[in-house]
Amino acid sequence: MPMNLTIHFAPLLRRSSLGIALLLVSNAFGGYSYTLEQTDIRNGKKQPAKSIRMLIDDSNIKMAGLDEENGEMIFDSEKEAMLMVDHQRKSYLQLDKKTIEQLAQKMTEAMAEMEKQLASVPPAQRQMMESMLKGRMPAAPVEQPKVEVKRTGKKDTIGDYKVERVDVLIDGRKANELWLADWSEVKGSEEMAGSFQAMSQLFAKIRATFAQSPMGRMMPNQDRSNWFAHVSELQGFPILSREFDAAGKLVSETTLAGSEETDIPAAEFKAPKGYKKQKMKM
Repeated sequence: MPMNLTIHFAPLLRRSSLGIALLLVSNAFGGYSYTLEQTDIRNGKKQPAKSIRMLIDDSNIKMAGLDEENGEMIFDSEKEAMLMVDHQRKSYLQLDKKTIEQLAQKMTEAMAEMEKQLASVPPAQRQMMESMLKGRMPAAPVEQPKVEVKRTGKKDTIGDYKVERVDVLIDGRKANELWLADWSEVKGSEEMAGSFQAMSQLFAKIRATFAQSPMGRMMPNQDRSNWFAHVSELQGFPILSREFDAAGKLVSETTLAGSEETDIPAAEFKAPKGYKKQKMKM
């Protein structure tokens, strides 16, 4: 390159090099790791806290340490699938829209076959069998609870976060008390919000599928009481969340203990190698 061109482009080359360097730095980390401390409360007494690790990357979610057996929950946004991993049995259960559609179809076919068999038995025996079935399956759809997100206007500071209290009410009863930090204050907020929205959409699809089957009448929308089902409405992440039972008693508390930007291998969001996929049964 001629000297005059080299001098002319030198500032541009320096700026480009800096831009490339910044780009490499910004992409050096593939996701975010969060540590949650969850404390169960039984008979008014706090139990030993357990640590839950949450990984988020590109709308994928992994939560480890959910139970004593170290089971894991993985949400694979690409496949729109929820994986429940059992490390003790070295197996996993995959819950996705296709699986649920197949299960709902089997239930519909089973109900049709049952009705066909009932039609062929003597009236007295058929009446007895129908009475037994009614005791197990409601004739009308289960009434869905009214879920309301209530902004209380109460504010506080928890750790390094300025938070606002938002309650989730079910039929007027407080089910969750959430102390939310604005998304802009939480590391990885954009990916985290997208992750929970994608997972909420999966549950909505599952709920809609079951609504078309006989099983749908037996399933209240319990997932709508979970805070992530209202992530777009909440406008923040719960630094502290409290869960209450039907009697209004506090049953658990969960706090955000720490977070960091980190490189997360893609394998973290897949079923472990060698683990057997379990079939869903009716």
